[in-house]
Amino acid sequence: MLFLESGTYVSTAISGLYDSWNAWGENYSKGCSVNGECANGWLNTYRIESSELGTIKVSSNARYETSALALNNAPSFEFTLTSAQDVTFFIKDSFYKDNYGGLSLSVAAVPEPSTYALMLGGLGLVGLAAARRKKS
Repeated sequence: MLFLESGTYVSTAISGLYDSWNAWGENYSKGCSVNGECANGWLNTYRIESSELGTIKVSSNARYETSALALNNAPSFEFTLTSAQDVTFFIKDSFYKDNYGGLSLSVAAVPEPSTYALMLGGLGLVGLAAARRKKS
């Protein structure tokens, strides 16, 4: 759970402590095609929940042969909060005992248009990083 101020944010699955998760066990991928999508396999699915957003499922809606494929195909999700509130990020499954892995997420404020103008005004990435740090 994160307490976030009002604003627009983007959540992105990243390589970290976890890259993806498997609802059927560590090495269980079954029925995979040549492009690596499977009947059972590695997932990039998670949920975002707040009083304002309700519950939102974020997923590529596919299962993958490897953890790396699941991470590489994980969608980012942008959301806007009109007021400061707790936002919960979680994995939902009906039977957790056989799950393996997890997801590492980056949740970052999306720069306002004026921040883009700073970047274009010659401050470069340092200016953008400083502007984003202020918003966090």
